[in-house]
Amino acid sequence: DETDPALYGEETPNDGLDNDCDPDTPDADEDGDGVSTEEDCDDTDPDVWQTGAYEGSIESAEDIASFCDGYCERSITGILYTEKYTSDDPNLLSCLTGVGSYIFLYGRSNEDGYPGVDLSGFPNLESVGGGLYINGNPTLTTLSGMDALTQIGDGLTIENNDGLTSLGSFSRLESIGGDI
Repeated sequence: DETDPALYGEETPNDGLDNDCDPDTPDADEDGDGVSTEEDCDDTDPDVWQTGAYEGSIESAEDIASFCDGYCERSITGILYTEKYTSDDPNLLSCLTGVGSYIFLYGRSNEDGYPGVDLSGFPNLESVGGGLYINGNPTLTTLSGMDALTQIGDGLTIENNDGLTSLGSFSRLESIGGDI
């Protein structure tokens, strides 16, 4: 468009526009997220750009709230620990596909006003390198939500979830490397 001052001129890197109207001159940032095509693991999606897994553990509300932003691989190398996490949005970790170490989904007593963990927020979780511990979630009634889980590297512990009435959900689970 020759009437748009942002277009039909010299190519401006990292703006997500084809400024020179020449499709053979690629913009250095196709999705406009400010990360160059060479460094962006998915230059079609402005919400993801970081290659590799999240290095380390996720143990705080801030870590959980920001995890899905930026990572293409959507896995963490360390521990996932959710005790005292009080978000009203159980889907903040819905992008998570794998945890290299252990997952601790610990709740607290209902007296504290904390309902525990809602497993529906883990629809894409496929593997856990260590153990999976689901403990002390008083309002948890079913394990539904971890339907994609295929392997647990160590044990599976489910205890002190007083409202739990159904264990059915791990239909794709192929292996558990430790005790149940």
